[in-house]
Amino acid sequence: MKSVRPVHLNEHVQSFLHAIMLFSRLPVGRWLSFSLKAQGFALGYWPLVGLVLSFLSLFFWFLLMPVFQVPLSVLVLLLSMLLMTGAMHEDGLADYFDGLGAGSAEEAQRIMKDSHLGVYGVLALFLSMAVKFAALLMAGSHLPVMFMAAHFFSRISSMSLAISLPYVRASEDRKLKDIEPSVSGFSLILNALAVLVFVLILPFEVALLLFIILILFRQLMLRQLKQRLGGYTGDCLGAAQQLAECVVYLVFAACLGVF
Repeated sequence: MKSVRPVHLNEHVQSFLHAIMLFSRLPVGRWLSFSLKAQGFALGYWPLVGLVLSFLSLFFWFLLMPVFQVPLSVLVLLLSMLLMTGAMHEDGLADYFDGLGAGSAEEAQRIMKDSHLGVYGVLALFLSMAVKFAALLMAGSHLPVMFMAAHFFSRISSMSLAISLPYVRASEDRKLKDIEPSVSGFSLILNALAVLVFVLILPFEVALLLFIILILFRQLMLRQLKQRLGGYTGDCLGAAQQLAECVVYLVFAACLGVF
C-alpha cells in the first residue's frame, strides 16, 4: 500500500508540478527538479490538477461566450481540455474498452498497448463525448460548477484506484520501477478542503447522491480491475477518469431541477 508520509513544503510544490507535467501538457518543466519522492507523491495532486485545468478551460469559455453561440462555446470548452491534457485520458478510455473483449489479463494488456483503435474504443469515445456535450449544453448557469466538479471528482475516483491496486506493468517499465505512487497528508488535506467547498456550493441532496454513485462506481471499477487484470495500468486510470467524469455529468443533469 502507498502509505501517507510527511514531506517538506518544497517537495509538495515539486509534487504538484510533477502532477501537472504527468497529467497535462502545460509547460512546467523549467521549474521542476527531478526527485523520485516528488514523482511518487504527484498522484495525490491529480484531482487538484483537474481543478486547475478546468479553471483554465472555463477562462477561455468565458472569453468566447460573447462571440459564439452556446453549442459552439461548449465545443471550445471540451476542445481546450483535450488540448491541455493531450487527450491522454481519452486514449486510455479507448484502449481500455478495446481490451475488454480479451480472454486473459495478458491479452488485455497487449491490446491496450496496441496503438490501433478498435470498434469498442471508437464507440466509447463517441458516447463519452456525446454525454459531456449534452450535459454541458443542458447546464446553463450551472456549467462552471458542473465542469469543475466533474474534473475534480473523476480524478479522485482514479486516484483511489491507484492507491488500492498494484501497477501491473511495474516489472517491465523501467521508468516506474523505482517510483512508488503515493499520497501525502498535505495533498489529502487540500483535496478534502476542495471537497468541502463543493459540499457547501451544491445542494445537500445533489452532493449526497453524487458521493453515493461515485462510491458505487469506484467499487465496480475496483472489482473489475482486480478480476480482469489483477491491478491497474495507465489506460485503466484514464478510462476510470473518463467514465467517472461522465457519471458526474449525468448526476448533475438529472438534478438540474433541484438547483
